[in-house]
Amino acid sequence: MTANAINGFLHAEKKWQNHQVNNPVTILVLNLMPTKRDTEYQFLTNFNRLDTDVTLTFMYPYSHQFKGTSRRAIEADYVCWNQIADRYYDGLIITGAPIEKLAFHQVDYFDELKQIIQWVIPMLSSSSMNAGPPKPDCFSTLAFKSTCCLTNYLAFSPPLRLTMSHRWPGGLAPGGF
Repeated sequence: MTANAINGFLHAEKKWQNHQVNNPVTILVLNLMPTKRDTEYQFLTNFNRLDTDVTLTFMYPYSHQFKGTSRRAIEADYVCWNQIADRYYDGLIITGAPIEKLAFHQVDYFDELKQIIQWVIPMLSSSSMNAGPPKPDCFSTLAFKSTCCLTNYLAFSPPLRLTMSHRWPGGLAPGGF
C-alpha cells in the first residue's frame, strides 16, 4: 500500500512522493534520532511495504536543544506537541536516541516526553488490540491502535529503553529495532 509523509524533511525537500490514500492509519513519529532524514526514509520505506495505507506526521520535542539540526529547519518541517495536542492519531512511534549515558535530569526534553506519553495513553487504552491498560513501566515504541501486529508498550522505567516485541514483514523494524 502507501505511506505518505504529512511533513518532515523529505516531504519539504520533495524527496518522498506522496500518493492518494484511502482511510489511512495516522501515525505520529517523535523523531529523536540525530539522522532525521535517514530515519524518515526508513520509516516511510518500511510502512510502504505494509498492506495498509499510512500517513506519518513527524514531531520534535520543543524543549530540546538540537546539535545537528538547526532550530529553524526543525520548526519549519516538523510539528511540536503543542501544535497537535488536540488531534487524534492511531499510533505513536518514539524513536531511539543516543542518550544512554545521560542521567534523566540531563535529557532536556524528558519532562516533555512524559507529557506526550501521558497524552497518548487514552488513545492506546481505547484500542481494540490492547489487552488491557498500558503498564506504567512498559509502554510502546510502536504503539498501534488499528493495524499491524505490534504491541503497544514501551519501556519507561529507568533506564529509558525503547522496546518492540514483533518484527516487521521482511525483517526488523526501521532502524533495526
